[in-house]
Amino acid sequence: MTENDAPVEKTFTVAELNERINAARAQAERAGKREVAESLGFEDAEKLKAFIDQAKADRQAAETETEKKERELADREKALSEKTAQTAAAEALLLKKSALIELGATGDNLSDAVRLLDIPSDASADEVKTAAEGLKTRRPEMFNAVKTPNIPPVNTPASPDTGSKPGGLGRVYAEKYGYVKAE
Repeated sequence: MTENDAPVEKTFTVAELNERINAARAQAERAGKREVAESLGFEDAEKLKAFIDQAKADRQAAETETEKKERELADREKALSEKTAQTAAAEALLLKKSALIELGATGDNLSDAVRLLDIPSDASADEVKTAAEGLKTRRPEMFNAVKTPNIPPVNTPASPDTGSKPGGLGRVYAEKYGYVKAE
């Protein structure tokens, strides 16, 4: 083997390597699209896409007015049933919260108690109340009695007896601070 026959090593930068990888990916993607299109009897992917778009347009044009109305009605019924289900779930949640608040649950304890209250969503108010009372007996720490804040009473100074004369209070203070001699 001579020097000229030795394999030449070439180093690539990351950018060159990424460029080659992306080119190979793009070529494989085009070949895959072409293969799928040819297997379906089309020359390329663009003609296949055009055919599919035309088929959709033809189907929509062929749909009768009655079919359109039936589809719209079915869509409305589906939306209404979803909204009804959401409303029922919201009502059940409010019923649970109401029963728990009545028993003294508040804040994070209320949220936790709602999660722990294991009853069906279609339970009656009495069933919810019974379940809430059962939860209170099992987890009394979640139900704090409503406490009134511990605010000390405000002691206002007693007003001196001024009689019923207008300006009497001013006269009392004037006498107190020596502006006027007491009578």
